[in-house]
Amino acid sequence: SKPSLSLPTWSNKIIAGGTSRALAQALLYPIDALRTLAQTRDGRTLSDVGTKALLRGCAQTSSFALFTGAFQFGIFGLVNPKYGPLVASAAGAAGSCLVSVPQEVIKQRLVTGVYGSFREAVSMIWKAEG
Repeated sequence: SKPSLSLPTWSNKIIAGGTSRALAQALLYPIDALRTLAQTRDGRTLSDVGTKALLRGCAQTSSFALFTGAFQFGIFGLVNPKYGPLVASAAGAAGSCLVSVPQEVIKQRLVTGVYGSFREAVSMIWKAEG
């Protein structure tokens, strides 16, 4: 008898997508922090903000990536059977922006030293920008 190949359930896809996205975010965070610093318009360098900036907010923003991946893969899993992979991919990417855009704003401001902690960043951004 031929072994059957079964695809993971929807909940397993959400867990796998979220976990893989969070792990990738955490591992690549220092490289992304360097890119963010290189793109700042005020000329700040790593020596200006300190090497701790490479990891400032890493755990917290990587936890956002868990939800980003879960949203993306969850939406893809729901949309794909009815509309196909192209529409499902677009819907998953768009839906994950609900989490990834705030995550990116917080990360950039932590890395560039605008805020000293994750809690301060969230509080001040919420007050100023909603």
